[in-house]
This record gives sequence, C-alpha cells and structure tokens, in this order.
Amino acid sequence: MTLDPHDSIVFVIAGTGANIRNLKARAESLAAKNIMFLPLQPKARLPEMLAAADVCMVIQKRKVSDIVFPSKMVNIMAAGRPSVVTADSDTELAQVVQESRCGFIACPENVEDLRTTILKAYGDKNLSDKGDRALTYADSHFGREKVLSDLDQLLSSI
Repeated sequence: MTLDPHDSIVFVIAGTGANIRNLKARAESLAAKNIMFLPLQPKARLPEMLAAADVCMVIQKRKVSDIVFPSKMVNIMAAGRPSVVTADSDTELAQVVQESRCGFIACPENVEDLRTTILKAYGDKNLSDKGDRALTYADSHFGREKVLSDLDQLLSSI
C-alpha cells in the first residue's frame, strides 16, 4: 500500500479567531486528520512558529483584501518563509507576493483554486529560494531603516 503524498500536508491553525468554532466543527465533521488546532500562542513564540512552517498561509476575503494589507504577511516574510495567499491580482498583497517572488497567489473565496495552489506549493522544489526572497524584500521594504527613512522624509515634507 502506498501513502498518498498529500497525507504529509499538515495545516496548523493557531489562535482564537472569530471563526475558530466553525473551523473546528468542519474539521471534525470531515474527520480531517491533517489539521492541528493550537490555542493562541504568546507573541514571543511567533517567530519560532513561522520558522517551523514550510509554507505560511494568508487567507483574505475578497472584500477585505483590497483595503487591508495583513500584518501577518510582514511577519511571515521577516521569518523568511514562503507563502500562499488569497488575493485578487490588483491588491497590494498580491503585488507584494508577485514583486518579491516569495510565494503563490490563489483567487480569494475559491476553494478549488486554493487547493490547486497549495498542491503547487507542496511540489515546489524552490521553497527555500522563495523564503530567502521574502526575507530580503521584508528587510528592504518593511525593515526598521526603511520605515524610519520614510518617516523622516514624511516629517521633513510637512
């Protein structure tokens, strides 16, 4: 008997978000064995948790993804991890992923596209390169030096 290679994909969901009860109930109803739920973790553990992941996910609803850039994406990139995100191509989130070449983009609210994108990430042999590009991009665009320089320019212009 051969093991399905997708059996090795494990989803870790940490926290107590608004939808956690529904997610747990859905996972239980599907008898999903590859989803691990963790309670909200201390902020100090975030870098360790992100670094332990092969790929991190940022799931955005369509109506939110064009008005909010998720702070978790900055943390993921700063941890040097590749990502799978759901975002329309004209959003800042998708543009950052495309520009940095640090991950994969799926259509928001499209389960089949997300599934296909996750499997594409699973089969990607260059995940470490994407993680390296994520870290480089985070340093150059969101790092302390860049933020302080931008703030200094803004204050000088006022």
